[in-house]
Amino acid sequence: MEVEVKLTLSSRDAYEKLIASLESQAEKKAVHAQENFFFDGAHQELSREKVIVRIRFYQDPDRCVLAIKGQAVIVDGVSCCSEEEEDIDPTLGRRFISEPSKLLSSSIALAKKVESVYGCSELVRVGHFENRRSVFAWNCLTLEVDETRFDFGTAYELECETATPEVTRQRLETFLKEHNISFKYSAISKFKRMIKGTFDD
Repeated sequence: MEVEVKLTLSSRDAYEKLIASLESQAEKKAVHAQENFFFDGAHQELSREKVIVRIRFYQDPDRCVLAIKGQAVIVDGVSCCSEEEEDIDPTLGRRFISEPSKLLSSSIALAKKVESVYGCSELVRVGHFENRRSVFAWNCLTLEVDETRFDFGTAYELECETATPEVTRQRLETFLKEHNISFKYSAISKFKRMIKGTFDD
């Protein structure tokens, strides 16, 4: 189970202010350019079970990760979500984007689970978004600052995976308030926002 603190930044200005604050006070570990593609069964076999298939591409270095993700439950900015991942060949990943059902006939272990566990014989693409993720090491935490580009606009979010979500959330809130960075608790996942097609929660 993946447990994360998720805080939505109010604006581009808040995002830039956070990046500047972390660059001066934390160690910048990486910046990842990500493409995320999501799939359901042709008859909603996956969404009925509150799971979704995601293929994520990274640039520099070139990497592709297949995931089966459970529906995130987010309460007061703390997200709990099941997730299984498997690295796959990026060239294969691109082929699956254009022909999703070929994923199910592949030898990839996680793909076989989609068919055997969820009875899914055909996949369809349900959406995508791009994400620029800046990763920082800050006070023994790994912080991820996301700039997410949907078809309908751009959102900004601070995330931190943690075993102590309440304590971590308080530390992050204190940091943001000290630097006058406007935020609120995230209420829905990026995937749900993509499906809704709006920034209204």
